[in-house]
Amino acid sequence: MAKQQKFITKLSQQGFTIQFGYLLKTDKQFHEKGVDVQIAVNILKGAYRNIYDLVYLVSSDSDLLPAILEAQSNGKIVVYVGFKDKLSYALKNSCKKSVILTKDDFHKFSEKTPI
Repeated sequence: MAKQQKFITKLSQQGFTIQFGYLLKTDKQFHEKGVDVQIAVNILKGAYRNIYDLVYLVSSDSDLLPAILEAQSNGKIVVYVGFKDKLSYALKNSCKKSVILTKDDFHKFSEKTPI
């Protein structure tokens, strides 16, 4: 958790907006909820308010497809950023562009930007 907090702090310092869902405990495990809705709202709000022309989506949640398709129908470019071992073909095939990362890509990034 400490490494995650450090990473979030670094992202915030670089101008990224970090939003959190809420935690729900089921069967002795915690699950973060509400994040997909926040992402969908941000995609649509940005598209309708003309805040962006291109947005990078770092998620493999196919529940976001309606928001992606709506943004793209408004002339926006949605770039799917996915991880090779957890690829969403639905998002890859629906987004205008895709960037597929491997574990090596992430390790290279984390070596250059100490967390």
